[in-house]
Amino acid sequence: MQMRGLKRLLTDKSTGFKFIFAFSFVILVPMAILAIVSYKVIDSRLKEDTQEKITMGLKTAWTDYNIRGEQMRYGMLQAAAMIEIKDAVRLKNRDYLKRMMIRWKEKRPYVDLWIVTDENGRVISRLNSEDSGDTIEFNGVIEKAIFTGDAQISTEIIEIDVLKREGEEFHKQFIVPVIPSTLKDEYKRPGGTFEDDALAIIVVVPVRGENHGIIGAIVTADILNNDTYLPDSIAEKIPDISATIAMDGLRITTNVKDSKGRLAIGTLLSNSVMNEIKIGISLRGEWNVLGNRYISAFDPVKDNKGRIIGSLFIGAPKARLWSIQLENLLIISAITIIGLAFSLVIAIIFTNKTTRPLKLLREKADLFAKGDIEVKMDIDGDENTNDEIKIFAHTFNAMV
Repeated sequence: MQMRGLKRLLTDKSTGFKFIFAFSFVILVPMAILAIVSYKVIDSRLKEDTQEKITMGLKTAWTDYNIRGEQMRYGMLQAAAMIEIKDAVRLKNRDYLKRMMIRWKEKRPYVDLWIVTDENGRVISRLNSEDSGDTIEFNGVIEKAIFTGDAQISTEIIEIDVLKREGEEFHKQFIVPVIPSTLKDEYKRPGGTFEDDALAIIVVVPVRGENHGIIGAIVTADILNNDTYLPDSIAEKIPDISATIAMDGLRITTNVKDSKGRLAIGTLLSNSVMNEIKIGISLRGEWNVLGNRYISAFDPVKDNKGRIIGSLFIGAPKARLWSIQLENLLIISAITIIGLAFSLVIAIIFTNKTTRPLKLLREKADLFAKGDIEVKMDIDGDENTNDEIKIFAHTFNAMV
């Protein structure tokens, strides 16, 4: 069918047109095939490279995430081993412990919550407020540290009542407004227009007395709400990578930006992602993030009892891949245009050289048909030639 169409196109066309068409066809078809193959190969390779980059970014994110907890644990293990701290915990010396927490805070400003408790989890001293005497617990983490005698690191949700114990101003800095969008696949999160609880890396280090019995614990927490340290750290180490920590589908810290160029803190994950995260599935592939396609990786975040309370996201916008592909296609297009222009010049020169003698032969034949028997073709060279046009001219002269 296609060959018939091509035949109809070339029927009754001049030899010059056919030559130029053939030259153009020979250039355009291979370049079109090259463009298609290049796009598919480069697209596949870019996706593979990006996925490797995402995997590396996720490992880096978890490393940075865990390092914070390890730094807190190491520092508090040193503090818990001090005789002065042991005595202050045993004697419930609130003022001394508060002065020490102020000093610790200076060395680790990223730690938001500092509390010292007795062996029953009752607060002896707080850094952020004067409240004491209440019993505090973070999903059993403090009890576990006191019972086992081992330091515990866990990601937990700190409820609003605990945060407000630290002071109203302290609590306000971690409130995240919930910002719904018009996206159809957006996660329908239960709750109000503000998230008052907080997601935090919690470290509990037990304090041992003289007989090695547990007499209390040092509790520290790095609250992640509105803290862009982790996303910024990932972006600095791996350019063009976005990172997000979400609590129950709500982005509480991120370097992803919305359509207005604002950090997307307070926006919601897609429902399709949350359906997988809720059952503990780690996701890899291409996902919708605020209306844009991202090559992504999602890992669930669990508390010390294995309950899924959040997620860690690393991704790269697919638009970045398309810009590289577009650049590649523009280069191929430019080469095609240059090649086509060059081939047309050659085709025109070749066509003129080929069709000029044919036109002259036609003119001579017309004269002969009108009765001019003296007409002849002027031919360079002898009759021993492989040039079909010269052979045709010799035949014409012989016929005349």
